[in-house]
Amino acid sequence: MKILICFLLLTCGTCFSQLPNPSAAVPAPMPNLNPRQVDRNKARALTAIRPMGTLPPGGFAKPLRAISDPGMGANFPTSWNDRRPIGTLFLTNNVDVLNVKNPACWAFNGTTVNDWDYSTTGGIRAIQQGLIVLANSCVRQLQKINAQGIVVWDSNGEQFAGLTYFGSPNAIPWMVPEFDQVSDQFWNVFKAARLRIGVAIRADIADFHSNGKHSEDEYVSIDQAEADLDAKLSYAHDRWGCTIFYVDSNGGVTIGGDEPGQTYPAQIFQHLQQRHPDCLIMPEGHYGPGGQYGPQDNYYLWTAGYGQYRFGNPKNDAADLASVPGAFMAIDISDSGIAGTEQDLISFVRNGGILMTRAWTDQHHEQEAVMSIYNAAKAAPALFRHPRLPQRRYPRPSRP
Repeated sequence: MKILICFLLLTCGTCFSQLPNPSAAVPAPMPNLNPRQVDRNKARALTAIRPMGTLPPGGFAKPLRAISDPGMGANFPTSWNDRRPIGTLFLTNNVDVLNVKNPACWAFNGTTVNDWDYSTTGGIRAIQQGLIVLANSCVRQLQKINAQGIVVWDSNGEQFAGLTYFGSPNAIPWMVPEFDQVSDQFWNVFKAARLRIGVAIRADIADFHSNGKHSEDEYVSIDQAEADLDAKLSYAHDRWGCTIFYVDSNGGVTIGGDEPGQTYPAQIFQHLQQRHPDCLIMPEGHYGPGGQYGPQDNYYLWTAGYGQYRFGNPKNDAADLASVPGAFMAIDISDSGIAGTEQDLISFVRNGGILMTRAWTDQHHEQEAVMSIYNAAKAAPALFRHPRLPQRRYPRPSRP
């Protein structure tokens, strides 16, 4: 009997976890003009800081298992039954006057960009140690609100004004090597606490030009969008075990011009969700029925819509949510001034919605408000096992 119990416990544990496969993670090619490349201006003054070339003592940490269950997305959205809160985390702050010794604009744990120095070995180590301290602090905050996981918005840094969330985890090795070197250790802190982890990915192509400038280019085809987003998502999933993704700027006139709000066609996210059924994808832009590709051209079939409470009431999306049984959204309540007694948010959680809030601080008592709302909604706080459901497949629509 004791052997059987141990076997069942082991089986249950592995059902909900996967060991990341870093060897399968394919980094994005470094552009000819590396943003960290040392160059000289006309006055022969250095204009950048040389990328790091050596690993920290002991090399990269061994990644821990991550929470991962493909059954969660087997019959999305109803099969994604964990509706506990999700924490948000921002590591950087791109201000008007940049600190050339802190090109990624690190600013966390109550610091500013002027408090960090990438130009010395000691400064780099301080950044890395600070990130690990921050991760441990966030875990304590997330456990307080019984969160299911966390999403880091700016894991690429914020060294480009106007391109705040670069959203390319596959470019981290050459964009922010100081984070890359300790990223496994950073994410291990959350995984050890049995929290899901995730990052933001950006739905466009970031191009670096020979004149030192950059641009963010809209996708020109659905195939390009699917390939680029899949490459970004797959890198974070395979290397660290990320399974929660916020998708930024998923719209443009070229392939979204005939869709509601010029949002990219939902079939792009059908492709991503079916390739990664263990992942929760939350796009900035989303719509319900009415897409040009037919009934399956509905974001709520494949994703959880993302919104910010300070910019709109979740009731505004009620009709779109009603178009798909079990559809749900994730609402960030940061900076909205809620007190935890808002009936619309209580109803939102009772109906399956997810609240998001800052993971690193409860300065505005928003974490307390989240706990109050979930308690009032009597939301089930614990992750529970659902029966295996058959994978639903919709036919791929023909493309114009």
